[in-house]
Amino acid sequence: MSNEAASLRQQQDIAYQILTSGKVVEAFEIGRESDEVRDRYGRNKFGQSLLLSKRLVQAGVPIVQATMGIVQTWDTHVDNWGRLKNTLLPQLDQGLAALMDDLTSTGLIDQTMVVVMGEFGRTPKVSTLPGQTVPGRDHWAHAYSGLFAGAGIQGGQVIGQTDEQAAYPVTRSFSPADVCSTLFNALGVEHDVTITDPLQRPHYLLNGNVISPLYTGRPA
Repeated sequence: MSNEAASLRQQQDIAYQILTSGKVVEAFEIGRESDEVRDRYGRNKFGQSLLLSKRLVQAGVPIVQATMGIVQTWDTHVDNWGRLKNTLLPQLDQGLAALMDDLTSTGLIDQTMVVVMGEFGRTPKVSTLPGQTVPGRDHWAHAYSGLFAGAGIQGGQVIGQTDEQAAYPVTRSFSPADVCSTLFNALGVEHDVTITDPLQRPHYLLNGNVISPLYTGRPA
């Protein structure tokens, strides 16, 4: 067996052990939580997904992704403000507040990085799709925000600034590669780790920069 195949097999074995461990199986039994706790997170997919995330973190799962709805859930081309005000943001706010309270009260926040973000923002320009009557906002990749907390991050700060239309950065911007490098760094991945593609070409896993102001509280 080649080194690459052996490494893949090892990772598969680890994943299988995690998925079949008693702690993880029990973590998925969300009905074990009291009604009060489940209500506090919100009786919706957002809230219950974050409650499950907390249980998985408590069980020792190192990386948890809580997908907040199907692919079009936050795609507010139509009724952007109504959907955000009445459904999306209240559910996210409630569930996230409960998650942060629980991680903080148990001390898990010190070793758990919480990241809330999507893959792009919304256009500064309001538009109405053909055949629709309620306006919305379209895709916009030039500027968007993310929330970071825990694992040594200094809270209570806003990093970066956009122009008056919230269209383009006017201070140093950070890329998806920087976000990934920040996450890998928090997981203890060395900065010079490389992966090899099918053509046997090496690529650095961390191909961005750690977002240092998260930890220093000083401008980049």
